[in-house]
Amino acid sequence: MAQAFPRNCPRCGAATNPEQRFCGRCGLSILPPDRAQQVFSQQTPQEASEDSFSPVYPSPSTFEERYPARSLSSDATRPARYPAYSQDSGSALQEDEFSQSVSRSSPSSRRRRPGLPRLLLLIVVLVLILGVALYFVLPLLGIGKATQSAISTTDLQTTIDYAGVNITLQNVQQARNFLDDPQSRSDGMVRVHMQETNKSKNGTTLIYPTIAHAVLPGGKEVPLLYASNNPKLASGETQSTDLDFAVPTSMKANQIILRLGAADEARMDVPLQPHADVGKYATKSVDVNKTASYFSLNYEMTQATTQWSLDGQQAPKGMRYLTLTFKIDNPLLQSVIVGSPFDYMQVKSGSQSMLPQQANVPITFASHVQGQDGSAVFLVPQDTAAMSLVLGNKDSDGFDPDTVNFTI
Repeated sequence: MAQAFPRNCPRCGAATNPEQRFCGRCGLSILPPDRAQQVFSQQTPQEASEDSFSPVYPSPSTFEERYPARSLSSDATRPARYPAYSQDSGSALQEDEFSQSVSRSSPSSRRRRPGLPRLLLLIVVLVLILGVALYFVLPLLGIGKATQSAISTTDLQTTIDYAGVNITLQNVQQARNFLDDPQSRSDGMVRVHMQETNKSKNGTTLIYPTIAHAVLPGGKEVPLLYASNNPKLASGETQSTDLDFAVPTSMKANQIILRLGAADEARMDVPLQPHADVGKYATKSVDVNKTASYFSLNYEMTQATTQWSLDGQQAPKGMRYLTLTFKIDNPLLQSVIVGSPFDYMQVKSGSQSMLPQQANVPITFASHVQGQDGSAVFLVPQDTAAMSLVLGNKDSDGFDPDTVNFTI
């Protein structure tokens, strides 16, 4: 006896119709056994092969025994995830159920793929990590580690006085780089090795970044790149310093000049050549032994000395120090009060007049005193050789002025 077609799917409870072979929701074969045998027996071999994927179930004695009917008294008992099936929406429902099935079966497909900004950020982080690792690891392996280039050394042994400090340029070195210089360039370096001795009575500090420059042919001034020391020297103390300049290797060391002195000081240029001639900066003295009279006193100028520094102080730009020494006699039977030498002493050079910067001359002279010592210091132009000492009060004190001419 033919069995009745089920009104609802035995598995999921979806509504069916007699034209269906499979449940539109869960895909279960819903043909009764006798009709299923009849349908499959009428298929062509090709159709049969296409349906060969369908599961084959052993046939029970009756359809109802195999698929017991479920209670469909109300829609409330129907699972929420299985909406009602209609003839018109059967095909769309099947596609929707298939998509949900694929989605449920592969949750990884629902994961959000990283966007382009995140990918770029990840690449940047990886490059930074790799760069830091290479920076520290490669030098340990000897890869990319800087090496000391060949160094040429020239002995100099040139001595000059700056601000009361005796500075000896011992040698000059030239190389592409200096490994012990933290600021070294790789395309050319010049190093001047110096020894400093403080000859003044006071302590001093040499600020080399301010007072040291290299002068190239053509007059270009190169600032100091690195100083191994900015020595603070007590009186009589000796120290050593290396001065490094960035100079191309194409420029030979003997073409370079070391310039000592700040911009507002009397600067001194020292060629980086063995035993360079720096005589123009040396202390010079001449014996004068000439006498001038003022205020009934006899002033014998015994000596005139020029120097570029005095008491640890470098002369101002364009100037040098002039020191005059005296022997002073009072031939009178009474003491003489002459007053301050800042009022009656001056040195003239051309149209310029210079008053003393320092003076050590008594204000009062006892009667019949002989050979009283005195001295006065002036600032005079560097290029001045012929000068005159003038003794006389500018306010016309009644005494005639007198003059001593000298050349140094």
